[in-house]
Amino acid sequence: MYANNEIGSVQPIREIAEITSQHHIIFHTDAVQAIGKIPINLQTEKIDLLTASAHKIYGPKGMGCLFIRNQGNLPHQGRFIIPITYGGGQEFGFRSATENVAGIAGFAKAIELSYSEMKETTIRLQTLRDNFISWILENIPESFLNGSRTHRLVNNINVRFTGISGTDLLEKLNQENIGVSVGSACHSKSLDVSFVLTAIGLPENQAGSAIRITLGKKTTTMQIERVKSVLKRSVNELRLEKKNCEKTNSNP
Repeated sequence: MYANNEIGSVQPIREIAEITSQHHIIFHTDAVQAIGKIPINLQTEKIDLLTASAHKIYGPKGMGCLFIRNQGNLPHQGRFIIPITYGGGQEFGFRSATENVAGIAGFAKAIELSYSEMKETTIRLQTLRDNFISWILENIPESFLNGSRTHRLVNNINVRFTGISGTDLLEKLNQENIGVSVGSACHSKSLDVSFVLTAIGLPENQAGSAIRITLGKKTTTMQIERVKSVLKRSVNELRLEKKNCEKTNSNP
């Protein structure tokens, strides 16, 4: 993964690709979260295969792309991947099926717009993200950031709060029309604790207290101020409810 979808951690993909290229190792990266947020230059980065998705950069849903190095001249066809469907020969023979021209054009335009706006959007979102993270850690007791403070996507905030359930907090925020998530969208039907959070060493009770807040290019300071107020109140309410419940259960 170029960047993790849950905790926003950005990996040193350029450096990894340098090493793999020196040893003739085929290297693929999932750049679904990174594309449009991190400047990726496939003319200089020695990535062999890269996948991305349009909806993450405000493009049409259902559109994905696979970059295959040297695909234009096809000297390595069959070295990196082989087709799993055959027939019409579309997509350079790698995937035979009628092409979604409108979707492809929409994806291309979304990439063009995201790269032209990237510098300005990055500066704005990074400022909002960092200020929001600082506010949470300073104003809500026993709150913690998951993942790197610096090597993370500009739109990602993943935090946990001691003593509460992330799912309960999500429901409270949802009642206020504030959308956050627990875990990943890919596993939204699962009730299991996030394997990403347990993989970075968190015990299950801490991993289960985490939520992910994602900023968008239209997110405003006013919206974040409202989320701050509701978030702090909701965490306090859940902690008080838990305390009262424990007190009730401890009485004979």
